[in-house]
Amino acid sequence: MKKYQPISELIKVLEKEKNVLKNTIDEECFREKTYIEIVTPFSDLMAEGRDPKTQKHIYPKNIDFNNYVVFCKIDSEISKCFHQLIGCFEKLLKTFLIDTYCSKMIETGDRSAKNFTWCSNYIHNIAVFDLVPYKKDYKDGMSIVSSSGTKKRRKALMEKIIGMKDKATKNALVLHYQNKYSYVPMYVVIHTLTMGELNTLFCMLSESDKKRFMRLFLKAKETTEYSPTAVQKFINKINRIQIIRNIVNHYEPITPFILNTKDTEIYTLTSTIEELKRNYDSTKTFAKCIYDAPEKPLSKTAYQLPYHKKLAKVINSLK
Repeated sequence: MKKYQPISELIKVLEKEKNVLKNTIDEECFREKTYIEIVTPFSDLMAEGRDPKTQKHIYPKNIDFNNYVVFCKIDSEISKCFHQLIGCFEKLLKTFLIDTYCSKMIETGDRSAKNFTWCSNYIHNIAVFDLVPYKKDYKDGMSIVSSSGTKKRRKALMEKIIGMKDKATKNALVLHYQNKYSYVPMYVVIHTLTMGELNTLFCMLSESDKKRFMRLFLKAKETTEYSPTAVQKFINKINRIQIIRNIVNHYEPITPFILNTKDTEIYTLTSTIEELKRNYDSTKTFAKCIYDAPEKPLSKTAYQLPYHKKLAKVINSLK
């Protein structure tokens, strides 16, 4: 069992276990970030290998602490890029969901998009609009029973929407509608939802609506058709975007996510980045990462090289 260690003890660990030169260690770094932000994410990039018995990392001798600092800066730049790209994607998804759901509500005669009876009906598995049934999902074009987790998320979201008009909130937009109109319309509700909740709303849409958003996001022609498998892969892509969004929005290091991505899935990750970039507002300045990790005294060994290549591919796709 690992025990909590104060900064003074962590510095000793850096010296004895990770071969970091004491005179290069800047203690001030540990007042801004924790050890698991500065050191832990970059172990595979710094190590020469692993001990076959203990599986502990083996480090080269006389490592300059600045190597860790450089990787922290690179990680920070990658996170900034992802934050900008995903922020643009989230706005695009919100706008699409607002237009799609409000249009469906208006078609029933609800011009103000404020009647959430459909949410209650949906929870009770009554057919609503052309949405995917509450207890059903589609995978590769086949109807399957939705998981308990999916049903739980859908129910929680429907209940949140229903209770929005009476819920205590500090959101100025919601308060405005609560106080002035005694209701909160769907187009305001969607603005308050998390990325996970937006994803849930998206997955509830019909296959034709999902394909419509795919064409919008992928800059495809209106006549472009997608297979059920392509739709499922796109949903998986949104799930990946959501995971990255949660990491960068909570200011956690993104490097572990990149390094833990399977080699077979790195292309999917980099292609997703390229698609996000196509939707990014090109009139704004886009931050660029420079992969300038020092070659000396750290050299890229056979063990490190695959990890460096993986990180470099993501950085190059962000440029």
